[in-house]
Amino acid sequence: EARLPRREVVLKRLPDGRVSPGGLRVASRVEGEAVLEELNRSLSEVVDFPPTLLRAAGAVVVRATNRQIRPFLDNPLIRAIRRNRNLR
Repeated sequence: EARLPRREVVLKRLPDGRVSPGGLRVASRVEGEAVLEELNRSLSEVVDFPPTLLRAAGAVVVRATNRQIRPFLDNPLIRAIRRNRNLR
Protein backbone atom coordinates (compact mmCIF):
# COMPACT_ATOMS: atom_id res chain seq x y z
CA GLU A 1 0.00 0.00 0.00
CA ALA A 2 1.46 3.34 -1.05
CA ARG A 3 1.82 6.39 1.18
CA LEU A 4 -0.47 8.77 -0.75
CA PRO A 5 -1.63 12.32 -0.05
CA ARG A 6 -4.52 12.52 2.37
CA ARG A 7 -8.07 11.89 1.08
CA GLU A 8 -11.14 13.12 2.94
CA VAL A 9 -14.82 12.37 2.55
CA VAL A 10 -16.89 15.55 2.39
CA LEU A 11 -20.21 15.26 4.22
CA LYS A 12 -23.37 17.18 3.37
CA ARG A 13 -26.49 17.67 5.43
CA LEU A 14 -29.74 16.63 3.76
CA PRO A 15 -32.95 18.70 4.13
CA ASP A 16 -34.33 16.16 6.62
CA GLY A 17 -31.25 16.60 8.86
CA ARG A 18 -29.44 13.39 7.96
CA VAL A 19 -25.78 13.46 6.93
CA SER A 20 -24.71 11.95 3.61
CA PRO A 21 -21.37 11.60 1.78
CA GLY A 22 -21.06 14.53 -0.60
CA GLY A 23 -17.81 13.72 -2.34
CA LEU A 24 -14.12 13.08 -1.91
CA ARG A 25 -11.48 15.75 -1.40
CA VAL A 26 -7.97 14.77 -2.47
CA ALA A 27 -4.92 16.86 -1.57
CA SER A 28 -3.36 16.35 -5.00
CA ARG A 29 -4.34 13.70 -7.54
CA VAL A 30 -1.21 14.46 -9.60
CA GLU A 31 1.02 13.96 -6.56
CA GLY A 32 -0.69 10.66 -5.77
CA GLU A 33 -0.18 9.41 -9.32
CA ALA A 34 3.49 10.38 -9.16
CA VAL A 35 3.96 8.47 -5.89
CA LEU A 36 2.35 5.33 -7.35
CA GLU A 37 4.44 5.54 -10.52
CA GLU A 38 7.67 6.03 -8.58
CA LEU A 39 6.83 3.16 -6.24
CA ASN A 40 5.95 0.94 -9.21
CA ARG A 41 9.30 1.78 -10.86
CA SER A 42 11.33 1.09 -7.74
CA LEU A 43 9.57 -2.23 -7.10
CA SER A 44 10.06 -3.29 -10.74
CA GLU A 45 13.81 -3.15 -10.20
CA VAL A 46 13.67 -5.53 -7.22
CA VAL A 47 11.10 -8.23 -8.07
CA ASP A 48 11.14 -10.89 -10.81
CA PHE A 49 7.56 -10.39 -12.03
CA PRO A 50 6.14 -7.01 -13.13
CA PRO A 51 4.14 -5.27 -10.37
CA THR A 52 0.41 -4.67 -10.85
CA LEU A 53 -0.65 -1.11 -10.14
CA LEU A 54 -4.04 -0.72 -8.42
CA ARG A 55 -4.62 3.02 -8.79
CA ALA A 56 -8.05 3.22 -7.13
CA ALA A 57 -6.79 1.33 -4.08
CA GLY A 58 -3.50 3.24 -3.95
CA ALA A 59 -1.60 -0.02 -3.95
CA VAL A 60 0.91 -2.05 -5.91
CA VAL A 61 0.68 -5.84 -6.02
CA VAL A 62 3.93 -7.79 -6.34
CA ARG A 63 5.03 -11.39 -6.21
CA ALA A 64 8.22 -11.35 -4.17
CA THR A 65 10.41 -13.51 -1.99
CA ASN A 66 11.49 -12.52 1.53
CA ARG A 67 14.88 -11.48 0.15
CA GLN A 68 13.26 -9.26 -2.44
CA ILE A 69 11.02 -7.62 0.16
CA ARG A 70 13.79 -6.67 2.60
CA PRO A 71 15.30 -3.82 0.49
CA PHE A 72 12.01 -1.92 0.33
CA LEU A 73 10.81 -2.41 3.93
CA ASP A 74 12.05 1.08 4.85
CA ASN A 75 10.97 2.77 1.61
CA PRO A 76 9.25 6.06 2.57
CA LEU A 77 6.70 5.59 -0.25
CA ILE A 78 5.32 2.42 1.36
CA ARG A 79 2.69 2.72 4.07
CA ALA A 80 1.98 -1.00 4.55
CA ILE A 81 3.04 -4.40 3.25
CA ARG A 82 0.44 -7.13 3.32
CA ARG A 83 1.14 -10.68 2.30
CA ASN A 84 -0.80 -13.62 0.93
CA ARG A 85 -3.55 -11.67 -0.78
CA ASN A 86 -5.09 -12.98 -3.98
CA LEU A 87 -5.25 -10.65 -6.99
CA ARG A 88 -8.52 -11.27 -8.80
